[in-house]
Amino acid sequence: MKRLAGFLLILIFLPVTAFGLSFTEFTPRVRLELPLAEGVVYQQIDLTPTSRSVGMSQRVHLLDVNPNVNPRLHVSNVLGRGKIRDNLTMTSTMVKSSLDSLPGSFLGAVNGDFFDEGNGGPVGCNMADGEWLTLGEFENGWAIGFTRDARMIVGRPNPTLTLSVQRGARLILDNFPISALNAPRLDRAEKSIPMNVVEERKDNELVLYTPRYEASTYTHGGTDFLIDTAGTIRTHQTVTGVIREAWGAAGFQENANRKGLLLEPGTMVLSALGAAADKLSFLQPGDRVYITCHADPVFDDAVVISGGGRPDYGPLLLLDGKKADITQVQELDERKEYFYSHHARNIAARRADGSWFFLVIEGYRAGSYGMQLDWAQTVLLDLGAQDAVNLDGGPSATMVTPSQLSGQPFTRSDNSGGNRSETRVGNALILTEEAK
Repeated sequence: MKRLAGFLLILIFLPVTAFGLSFTEFTPRVRLELPLAEGVVYQQIDLTPTSRSVGMSQRVHLLDVNPNVNPRLHVSNVLGRGKIRDNLTMTSTMVKSSLDSLPGSFLGAVNGDFFDEGNGGPVGCNMADGEWLTLGEFENGWAIGFTRDARMIVGRPNPTLTLSVQRGARLILDNFPISALNAPRLDRAEKSIPMNVVEERKDNELVLYTPRYEASTYTHGGTDFLIDTAGTIRTHQTVTGVIREAWGAAGFQENANRKGLLLEPGTMVLSALGAAADKLSFLQPGDRVYITCHADPVFDDAVVISGGGRPDYGPLLLLDGKKADITQVQELDERKEYFYSHHARNIAARRADGSWFFLVIEGYRAGSYGMQLDWAQTVLLDLGAQDAVNLDGGPSATMVTPSQLSGQPFTRSDNSGGNRSETRVGNALILTEEAK
């Protein structure tokens, strides 16, 4: 097992201003200060509002990271079970099961993207080790990315996939759009309605599946094309392959335990339905396919991306040091459950100097009831944030850090409430430090 990074424990309650922070509408008290590595500090802070109009008392957890002073930091995006479908796993479990494969010593982790409560897996744009895992569900979504040396990127990846096909020396299809990557092809047919992302996802007409999805595609009907290829989906690269088999509605493959085509190493599947199936019906075994991925150049150096998994774009909370317009959240929040209510939150934020932090706001318990998004925006500005994106919060909001106090390898702050166990989620973002 990988070693846990050593740290110094400070239990003295100190004002946050001693650490260079100043709050405008809350009176802070640092309950715990843990330097975890060079450039990495964990803080547990109690915030008392200066007036009732600001809200209620809050406990927040801050994992503060400065890659400028430590080039050995690394962020990994980890999936439960290493797959996308049916993968929901507790954040702490993902940390424990990943220790041996992570680059270096564990420093901290948070849950990641919004996830599909029906089929499991993160919703939106997701990348790990430079390979795209999911994309295409919500256009224009805001996301966060990390470079190989743990520098944070905030922006709209806008990833696209296109399909071209060659038969012999002749190009027979050019840049046909692929709707999504590793997503349920039909949410209604699959009864996949991710309730925690406000709206149903698209009825994807053409979906590309890779072995990262599951052992098979779980598709039915339409036309599926099994492709032999050794490639993976990466930004500004083209994967080449050959159609091995084409399966229509009449000859669809299914075994006793799995629906759809098997996803074996060295294969991908293009699954088409509706108009896309009609337009691709002339393809046949032996045709050579070219699948090209593009994304916003801002993310060219990213090896990890997470976010973009809501129709309200995340939502984005701060941009260029100013509060982002979150009125669209209010419009979508018909039941007044997300924007207006007190909720636990999980937020990723970047400062102008290149440092960044994960902020988990506790909720659903006495002394920490959760924050509305507009209050969270104020706290983020007080913490010096320039840009910030809301990750999956509510009962999912979890931060895991090293601990030596209890004799256990980890401590976690989760927001499941009562006696319920930690919420199972689709992916986790894990910070590590490589050895010198």
